[in-house]
Amino acid sequence: MKRKLLKDQAGVAMILVLIAMIAVLGGLGIVVQLMSSSSHNTNVVADIHIVEEACKGGIDVAIERLWNQYLIGNGNTTGNLASFRLFIDEIVPQDGTVELLSDGPLVVDPNTGVTVDSITVQREDTLNGIMLTIQALGNKGGTRQRVEQSVRVSGEPFAGFEYCVLANNINCILCHAGFYSQPQ
Repeated sequence: MKRKLLKDQAGVAMILVLIAMIAVLGGLGIVVQLMSSSSHNTNVVADIHIVEEACKGGIDVAIERLWNQYLIGNGNTTGNLASFRLFIDEIVPQDGTVELLSDGPLVVDPNTGVTVDSITVQREDTLNGIMLTIQALGNKGGTRQRVEQSVRVSGEPFAGFEYCVLANNINCILCHAGFYSQPQ
């Protein structure tokens, strides 16, 4: 009888151990799955950030081509809007769009496969200047990002309005104004 009681207790203990092992293995499986998913998401976000930075580099390439080359051609000084129009007419037609990477993608990092696939410049002429919208499209293993920046090249610097305010004390309300929904 004692022997049968010991066998029953050993059987119950064995079942409890098996249940505990299954619970531990299930928890371990969940932790491994969460770690794998977290690692994958981190890699995706890192790739997006890397491609976005590569696109910003593509924007810098366009700025170098559109502004720095203009400065070099003018002895490192800015000219006037008319001289910039003559310079930009050779690169981007009036109210047109041009692809700056006509020779193929710009390889940023050959080890990781980061490329800038296209850099486009769209030009819009206005009475007061030229608006250039630059878009760069980057790629890393199927992760694609597009970055856009607009640059305005205009004529004379703004010298302010032609009026005068007579006051003993005046504060700049444009930058330092505070608006509250309830009285303080």
